[in-house]
Amino acid sequence: ATKIAMASNVWTANRYATFKSNVLTIKGGSNFVETKASFVRPLDMTIDMRQVSGSPECGVVAMFPNNRGRHSGYNAGLGWWANRFGYGTPGAKAAVIHVHRNNWKTVRIYAAADGNVYFFLNGALERVVKDTQFMDGVIRVGNNCRDYQYKNLVLKGGDAPPAPTKVTKIAMASNVWTANRNAAFKSN
Repeated sequence: ATKIAMASNVWTANRYATFKSNVLTIKGGSNFVETKASFVRPLDMTIDMRQVSGSPECGVVAMFPNNRGRHSGYNAGLGWWANRFGYGTPGAKAAVIHVHRNNWKTVRIYAAADGNVYFFLNGALERVVKDTQFMDGVIRVGNNCRDYQYKNLVLKGGDAPPAPTKVTKIAMASNVWTANRNAAFKSN
């Protein structure tokens, strides 16, 4: 398991995101941060989150988001429709009624190798969805309806392959390749 630090050098920048004592606070609205690193399926992610402003409303975490939308990728969170644990693959669906108040809650998304995505709240399995459309990407927190805090992001599996150390572009020109009477090089 890998614990991802709640520190500014690990996440993309957002002026409405603050990092203090390994806790990330994000203002409500279209504000979010994403891990600078990418991960691959199978990936098991847990995170603690809590609402810290206003009446009960949505807070979100997303695995492998592919656009700026609130419910992109595999996403889950607290306070959806005020009193629901919500999930999406993508999109937003209501699961169990859960009054979250401002206490820390643990959300888990497990994109498994078996083709299922498992959504948990405080250790209880709430939904299983058969879905394989998202295979890699970042972790995003934010895009919330209210201010939320996040801590203790832990990932299991999902190690992305290392980036190539050097990329070399090979020209499609006759002086680079050995000759063959059936090969022709033309500009494209």
